[in-house]
Amino acid sequence: MPVDPTFPPIVDTLLAALERSPDILEDMASRIEPDQRRARSDRGGWTLHDHVAHLAACHPMMNDRLQRFIDEENPVFEAYDPDRETPPESLAAIDVDAAVTAFRKHRETALHLLRTLVPADWDREATHPEYAAYSPLVLARHIALHDGIHLYRIEDLWLAR
Repeated sequence: MPVDPTFPPIVDTLLAALERSPDILEDMASRIEPDQRRARSDRGGWTLHDHVAHLAACHPMMNDRLQRFIDEENPVFEAYDPDRETPPESLAAIDVDAAVTAFRKHRETALHLLRTLVPADWDREATHPEYAAYSPLVLARHIALHDGIHLYRIEDLWLAR
């Protein structure tokens, strides 16, 4: 469904990308053999399981930020540190299938929140210690890019020789 033409032009594209990510994640997770999910690459780093669990675990923070943009004038955000908020050992305790389901649910909430914004809301300002500019538009773009980073890493770990 196209967004009002007075919205920033990228809004349609961002919403479409955000709608697709859960389907992409679910498809990949369903195809990855359970014994592959926790295998660590020769390069080290996160496992497939860790990436899936992280996508679900960090989404409530993103939704909280979206809600604060709706509720507050010029909200002030803190930097998000995934290792502090969701330490690697806590990711290991999250079931992959449950994480995919949670990610989809959280994403539906995010899309609902984003669709409540009127054109002027997309450029509402906030303060973030890591960014010179921060708005719902920037946050939506960050969420889409964050999805892409983790979906690519899952794919790379899964299919790399």
